[in-house]
This record gives sequence, C-alpha cells and structure tokens, in this order.
Amino acid sequence: MKILPINKLLKKNKTQEQNNKKLIITNAKTVKENEKIIKNNKMFTINNKGLIINDLMIAVVVLVILLGIMSFIMSSSNEKILNSLEKSELESKNIETINNLIKNPGSPNNWEILSNIDNINPGLAIIDGENKTSLNSVNYEKFSRLRDNYGKLMKNKVFHGDIKSSIYLKPLDTDLNTITIGDSEILENPNNIISNTRLVKCDFYSKFKLISFEKNMFSSEQKDQCINIMNINIMNINNQTNPIHQDNNQFIWICKNFKINSDNLSNMDYYLLIDEGSIEINSYWTLNTMDNINTGETQIIGSPYYLNNKIENLLNNTNEKVYYLHLKIDKNNIDNFNGILIAIPKNFNINDVPIKNKIKYFQIQNCQVTLKTWF
Repeated sequence: MKILPINKLLKKNKTQEQNNKKLIITNAKTVKENEKIIKNNKMFTINNKGLIINDLMIAVVVLVILLGIMSFIMSSSNEKILNSLEKSELESKNIETINNLIKNPGSPNNWEILSNIDNINPGLAIIDGENKTSLNSVNYEKFSRLRDNYGKLMKNKVFHGDIKSSIYLKPLDTDLNTITIGDSEILENPNNIISNTRLVKCDFYSKFKLISFEKNMFSSEQKDQCINIMNINIMNINNQTNPIHQDNNQFIWICKNFKINSDNLSNMDYYLLIDEGSIEINSYWTLNTMDNINTGETQIIGSPYYLNNKIENLLNNTNEKVYYLHLKIDKNNIDNFNGILIAIPKNFNINDVPIKNKIKYFQIQNCQVTLKTWF
C-alpha cells in the first residue's frame, strides 16, 4: 500500500473538510428551503380552506335565495288559485243571501218582535195587510232588529263566522240618509269585496201613518162629503150653516176623518206632519168633532203639530169619537202640498227621526239595498 506524504495527506483532509462544510451548508440551505416550502404549503392549505368556506357560504346563500324565489312563486300561484276559488264562493254566497233577505220575511215571519232570536232565520221582506210577502222589499223594523243583532244573525247564522259583511240601505230620494249596518270595510280595508245591489221598497215608519194629504188625494168629492156631513150635523142641532168651509176663491178645503178611543190616546202620540216645502204655503188646519165644530184654525208655520191634548179635550170624557181633520190650502200651491197624520207608540221618540224631511220617513220609499261581503 502506497503511503502518501504527510503534507499531501493533510491537504487532502483539508479539501475533504471543506467539501463537508459545503455539504453541510448546502444541506442547511436545503432544510431552510424545505421549511419555507412546508410553510408556504401550510399557508396555501389555510388559504384554500378559506376559499372553500367562502365558496360554500356563497353556495348556501344562492341556494336559500333560489328556494325563497321558488317558494314565493308557488305561494303566489296557490294564492291566486285560492283567491279565485274564494271569490267565486263569495260571489255565489252574496247573491244567494241578498236575494233571500229581500224576498223572504224570515222565519218565523214576525221574528223582529220576538225577545229570543236564537232559533230564527233573518229576512227583511214586508208582510202586507193580507199576510202576503211583498217581494223585493225591506221592512224597516226587521232591518233595525238585524242592525242590533248583526253579529249573531248575519256573521254567525248566515255566514257561519267565515265571512264579514255590511248592508247599505240607500233611498233614491237624495233628501234621505243612507243607513249602513254590519262590519266596516273601511276599518278592515279588505282587498277583495263582493258587492251586489237590488232595488226595493222600504216602508221605514209608514205603518204609523193614519191619513195622507197628498195632491193626488185632493178631490172635490172628498171636500163635499166632509161639508155635507158637517152641515147635516149642524142643521140637526141648531139649523146653522157650517162656519168652516166657506167658499173662497183663494183656498181649497181637504178633509178626512179617523176614529180614536181612550185606549188609543193612552198608548199613542198623534202628530200632524207637514212637508218642509208645504210650510211656506199659505195654509191652515183645524180638528173637530160632530159635537164641537168651532175649534178655530191654526196657520201652518211649522211641523210637527202634537195633537193629543186637542184630541183629549174633544173626547170630552167619552170612550170613543170620530174626529175630522181639515186642511185649508192655497189653491195656487195645491200641487206642492204634502201632509200626513201619524200615530206613534208612546215609547217612540219622534226626535230620533231626522228633523229634515221628517215626513218622508213615514212614507214608503224606493231604495237600493247593497250587500258587501269579504273574507
């Protein structure tokens, strides 16, 4: 084996040592680079996780929005279908109800005066003097009773709590007020209201009317009949001529009679009502009996005139008498005159009737009745 000189051996070892150092440095750089790579990889992984989470969140939001849109579309479609079905049902029920109300008096037909209304079916049609139903009519007493018990009779009994409604009674005479009963669509502001209207006759308080003095009733036959009756009675008593009904080119006399007994007077209040336009006409009225002719004339300057005191004085402690009501009307304004005699129950407050056009509420009126319904 060849032995190298010592100096060469040292040089070789030095060279190898330098190479080892270089290798160590290289390895160290490699380690640092690897660490850097690992660190970058970690950061990349973290960033990737963040990106993935962000993507997932975006996807979830988009999905929720899509589901919301689909739900809204389906809900709107179902609502449209439901609204269409509801509207058809509501229309049918509205027509059925309004026709039934104005063509039937209800069951029993006097339900408006019963204290217990648990077992009644409401109707508004008028029962006439022959106990027949007047179609397309509204009895105001029934209408008022329905107003006072609307929730029980209409909402619960007729519509079974599912439908809200209101009824309008509108006289064609614009001098009279429209009357509304039931629920208020103004307060509830519903979207879909079904409304149907019918023409009817409404009696209001006409059942309390005893005598009418209207232009179509002014006839010489009625006047002459009254004059003859009064004159015959006077001639039989004292052979005098009738101090009233004197011939006059300016006035015409209209006379009618009615019978009252003491019970009537105890239970009823009697009024002479004159139309507002007739008050301005130069006219007079007087009330008398066969045995008391000269009761004096009263000029018509207002309305109403309360007659009970005068009637009681003329009754003169008897049980029953026939009374004669005479109106002396300006011939030039005869067509504009309108007056009635009414008898109302003692518990009826005449001041509850609107003071303007009061007389018209005691006459049958043409009206519109409207039923509105909604969910």
